[in-house]
Amino acid sequence: MTIRKPLIAGNWKMNTTPQEGVALSQSICRTVGDSDAVDVVLCPPFTSLIAVYGVVHHTPVMLGAQNVNQHPSGAYTGEVSADMLLGLVSHV
Repeated sequence: MTIRKPLIAGNWKMNTTPQEGVALSQSICRTVGDSDAVDVVLCPPFTSLIAVYGVVHHTPVMLGAQNVNQHPSGAYTGEVSADMLLGLVSHV
């Protein structure tokens, strides 16, 4: 039987500005380091996704989105599609 690696995901809800998100993600990346013991996913608000991506993209820490709309495009104010997130996040 294969033992699954624990996954720790942090959903930041509606907290942190992009600048605060960068500082928090830098601190988390330093703490996690190159640990193979757990997988870590950060889920900042949409306004911080790109900024946090800049911090985590060359680290073991993964980036997640808090929400995704089922439609590929359209007049869905405030929503984001899977295609928009593709290449930016690994988890939703």
